[in-house]
Amino acid sequence: MTTNRTFAYGASRMTLHYARALREAGHEVEVLYAVASDAASANGSVLPELAESGVPARHVPSLRRAAVPGFGGPLSEALRRFGPDLVVTTQVGDAAAGTRAAAKAGVPSLLFAQNMMRIGGKGPARWLKKAVYRRALQRAASIVCVAPAVRDVLIEEFGADPAKSHVVLNGLDLDAFPAADGTERDAVRAEFNVPEGVPLLVTLARMHRQKALPDLVEAARLLKEGGRDFRLVVAGNASSDEERAVEADVRQRVREGGLEDHVILAGFRSDGPRLLHGADLFVLSSAWEGLPLVVLEAMAASLPVVMTQYGERFEGFRDGEDGWYVPVHDPPALAAAIRGAVELPAERLRAVGEAGRDYMRRNLTLEEGKRQFVEAAGRAAGAVAS
Repeated sequence: MTTNRTFAYGASRMTLHYARALREAGHEVEVLYAVASDAASANGSVLPELAESGVPARHVPSLRRAAVPGFGGPLSEALRRFGPDLVVTTQVGDAAAGTRAAAKAGVPSLLFAQNMMRIGGKGPARWLKKAVYRRALQRAASIVCVAPAVRDVLIEEFGADPAKSHVVLNGLDLDAFPAADGTERDAVRAEFNVPEGVPLLVTLARMHRQKALPDLVEAARLLKEGGRDFRLVVAGNASSDEERAVEADVRQRVREGGLEDHVILAGFRSDGPRLLHGADLFVLSSAWEGLPLVVLEAMAASLPVVMTQYGERFEGFRDGEDGWYVPVHDPPALAAAIRGAVELPAERLRAVGEAGRDYMRRNLTLEEGKRQFVEAAGRAAGAVAS
């Protein structure tokens, strides 16, 4: 398996889950990663957990250069030494390199699409990025998408072959992620100085334009202007120049909106589950997503969720019963949904949170995702690379 980054959350966590699943199914698995992440860093790392699972991981610092014609690099050398039956690429950053190196080695590849594909930039640079990703999709023997909407975009906008494009929904192990029992609530509220009776909202999101955090700040401003008291904790950091620019914009909007006492920019937190267990409402403001684990974690924690319709709605999800959807880039609608949620009687709000966890139990389990992914990998391993 190849992966670009090894952060402790998001796409890297699904790489960890599926590497474990493949190993549990009797396959030999090795993870090759491009960007090393220290477990003690602000973003944490899945590397210690991979090691505990018996999955070896090797740093290939120039892994992504294997996407460049005429340059095989250390990735191709690693494939020759390892002699795999299948190469699984797990993030956008390593898809082109992994599928190209696999094709050169005569090995089939599986491209794991974990996010709604969005190509940044303008002009020739944007065209080139799209062409490179399109070629990666063509090379892959199989494409596994985390949601139907992701599959649709890859087919309609990038020319992916429908016959080899499949959906395996992200899931969560509910036994490893218990519902909130109230024990964390007082400690979390005390940490952020939340007065009694004031709702605590939380979002876990890196400072990336994808997360549309300026929309969330604007919704907070509208709530305050409307006389609604609240505290909003934004837990997430910036790890690139682009993300630092987003963070600076968010901080400026908080200042200009007079929201310093209402919006708390907490940086990266390694205790995300604790924050979810201590909050009254989870809010997702993203412009696009694949199937975000953080939403699943919030639902698993029995925390009611207000989220943008970043892609395709969850099948069978009851708006207002299992949680709330709002349009993308619509701060007034986001503010209205938050207000409507926190002004419900406490018993009714808890019932929505419990319904969200029940939805998870019925539709989005990690065990089922692992089973389907292992089957998809087995089929792909028998394909012929092109």
